Amino acid sequence: MFILEKVKPEDREEILSFTSNTWNWGDYIPEVFNEWLDPKNGDFIKVLLDNKIVGISHIGYLSNWETWLEGLRVHPDYRHIGAGTFILDSTLELLREKGIKVARNAIISTNVASQNLVKKRSFKCVGEFLLFSRKGEKIDVKGLRKAEAKDIEKLLNIAKEDAKENLSLKNVGAYWRWEWQELSYSALERMINNALVLTDQEMSGFGVIRESNDDIEVSSLYGDPKIIEKVMLYGLNLGYETGISECAVIIPKDWKYKDIVERLNFKPSYDENMFFIFEKSIV
Repeated sequence: MFILEKVKPEDREEILSFTSNTWNWGDYIPEVFNEWLDPKNGDFIKVLLDNKIVGISHIGYLSNWETWLEGLRVHPDYRHIGAGTFILDSTLELLREKGIKVARNAIISTNVASQNLVKKRSFKCVGEFLLFSRKGEKIDVKGLRKAEAKDIEKLLNIAKEDAKENLSLKNVGAYWRWEWQELSYSALERMINNALVLTDQEMSGFGVIRESNDDIEVSSLYGDPKIIEKVMLYGLNLGYETGISECAVIIPKDWKYKDIVERLNFKPSYDENMFFIFEKSIV
């Protein structure tokens, strides 16, 4: 019988024993383990079977009505016995009790098993995004400034106007830190408070930059293509200056400014570099 509990610090070694090599490059669970333990960052849950941890997942609360589901992992020796389904069903019940309205997650296009799992629970694909990257480069970028809280309304209007032309952006156009949200005041406020949102003096366009241990992420690009290109160049220069080197760009499929990505020599990060964003309304 499966049992659901919160992850504890002493679970680290057991969990990392089956989550450190999920893909050929490894996994991000070791990097975020301590962060996920902090209740202010959400609920870090585990599933037990005969006192052994056979699966984990994390629930991030993006607002008082929407959540981000991530890090669902099942021990290789305990797959195909319902552990993943138990985690997902338990998570949805927990969210229902808390009054959450929407749950979302991202699944790479090649992970058909995970896609089938969420589809069985009526998750719908609401966005398709591509990941590109290249090495940083020393570039002198002028004409950008850090966006402030007072800029949010105007930036949001710019984003919503752009999103009319792309269904992925219309549904989940606010991206930051491997989490996708609907375009809203609170979503942009969250990014301004936690990342680097760059715009120009006239606020004709903007983009979001986040620095991690592995790369510089450039995303949520809206407005004037000249400003969008400057934000990408800023990301390349930041990668060079910090020594992180790698700069990644996350864009929606069929984005109208994809030519900028190609012109700046960004290349697909993986052979299959598309991510599907799934969403479920919780009632």
